[in-house]
Order: sequence, then C-alpha cells, then structure tokens
Amino acid sequence: MDNGIVLRLSDGKISFLLTSDISQESELDLITRRADLNSTVLKVAHHGSNYSSSAAFLAVVDPKLAVISVGADNTFGHPGAETINRLIDAVGLDKIYRTDKNGTVECITNGEKLWVKTDK
Repeated sequence: MDNGIVLRLSDGKISFLLTSDISQESELDLITRRADLNSTVLKVAHHGSNYSSSAAFLAVVDPKLAVISVGADNTFGHPGAETINRLIDAVGLDKIYRTDKNGTVECITNGEKLWVKTDK
C-alpha cells in the first residue's frame, strides 16, 4: 500500500482522479504538497477501505461522483461503512458507483459534460 501512482486526467471541464491504493497518510501528503486534486470523478482508493478517502481529502478533491472498484463479497469487507458514509456526505448516495453493485462503470465525456454507463 502507498506505493501506487496517483493520476489526475482532465479533458476540458471534466477531470478524473485515480488514486491507486493510497492511504489517508498519502492523501494528507498530497494535500500538504498542494497537489491539484480537484476533480469531477474520484476513483476511490484501496477498494473503498476505511483507511482512505478521508473527509479532508474529499473536501479538497470536491468530486461530483465517486467510483469504487471492488469485488462482490470480498473477504476484506470493502468498501468500508465509514468510507461509504464519507462519500455520501461528499457526493450523495446516487453518485456513488460500485463495481460489485453496478458492474463495469464507464465514464464518457466530451470535455463539457459527463455521462456514466454501467452494466447493471
């Protein structure tokens, strides 16, 4: 953990923050370094574990929607309830997409607007 690449991609007004498996400690480091984190879409770190996506990090990123890549019935209990609650506060329940519930999550943009397509 904490040795993955964090990548921010942007196309016009739409941006994506891909956070790998970083922890709250790495999130704080990015905030302290004043990294450009503000993004439309947050790919939630570490499968939604309770050790990532802190309230401070979510406030800086200010996402409009969140995507959690997580396997159904995984043995780690991801995503964590605390993380889900923080995400609900940040983006709202209807703007959280999970691969265990929604299948493949595809984000499509023209740089002005964002569309989300799921398998389920």
